[in-house]
Amino acid sequence: MASVSPDQVAALQAEMALLDEYTLSSELGVLFSSALYGVFCTQVYIYWTSKRDDSRGLKLLVSFVFLIETVHTVLLSVYLCQNNRKARYNPAALLELAQPLAYVYFTSGLMGATVQSYYAYRLYRLSGKLWLAILPWAGSAARLGLAAGGVAVTPRAPQIVEFMTRYGWCMRGVFGASVGVDVMNTTALCFILARSRGEKAETTRVVDRLILWTIETGLITSVLAILMLIFTLIGRYSLIPGFVHVYPNLFSLSLLISLNAREGLRQTLYSARMTIFSRSQVGTASFSFSNKNTTHVNSVALAPRRAQPVTDEAAASQAWSHSRLDTKTNDWETEGTVV
Repeated sequence: MASVSPDQVAALQAEMALLDEYTLSSELGVLFSSALYGVFCTQVYIYWTSKRDDSRGLKLLVSFVFLIETVHTVLLSVYLCQNNRKARYNPAALLELAQPLAYVYFTSGLMGATVQSYYAYRLYRLSGKLWLAILPWAGSAARLGLAAGGVAVTPRAPQIVEFMTRYGWCMRGVFGASVGVDVMNTTALCFILARSRGEKAETTRVVDRLILWTIETGLITSVLAILMLIFTLIGRYSLIPGFVHVYPNLFSLSLLISLNAREGLRQTLYSARMTIFSRSQVGTASFSFSNKNTTHVNSVALAPRRAQPVTDEAAASQAWSHSRLDTKTNDWETEGTVV
């Protein structure tokens, strides 16, 4: 019987540790991704069952994001089933870069590029400056191209460690571009929203909430991308699946949550304005919209001239109907603020 040298034993132990770490990371990533997909489906249901005046383009965007998210989840399920089979017959094959896994990385890049491009479009519509959106669009296109390139070179490096050694620049480019676009979108949007803060308390409260949501969303995705970038730089490839599998879920959830949250922000403005209306002694209320694409309402006649609380739902609905969505962006706008 041939003897086994200590070096061979150490190499085998290192490979088994890598295999265990990679398997655990992959399974946890699939588990959390599936859970987030369930939350995402709930948000999609809320979006489609709510009465909205969103444009056809925005509805197509939501449908496209739902399609990507579903494909991503199906690919992860197929990948997990293949791994369970490999674990029985050939555990070393778990470190192979299977085709479903390559497509998972591509759907991750596609999801991030799609959502970030939409945020860049909102920057353009908010500011009216095209150059603010060009850089994020270019970064999103570069990210998508690098993700597609990584899928194309997969047959040349079937092992994960080999792929990261030879083509790790694809992954680093994807994560780096994602961080750059997140920072640009978040910084520009917060700056624009901060300049849109009005003197009215209700407007300031809504804008502050928007700024907080923007920072939280950009911070979560940026931190995750930075972690994955660090793992690729230090060679901890076995930890990447646990993060990259849930990465697209964060983008899709942030998009749907922001769209569904518009109603709550409208209600915040609504309740504040109804308070103003109920306290009015003159019988008229004046408010304006600064965006050029929004209908201007200089005064709204109110029948009661005495201070009376607004309790009639029809009257409240009629008063609220004067505050409309932007007809082009389908975003709620008031005093230069887009929700």
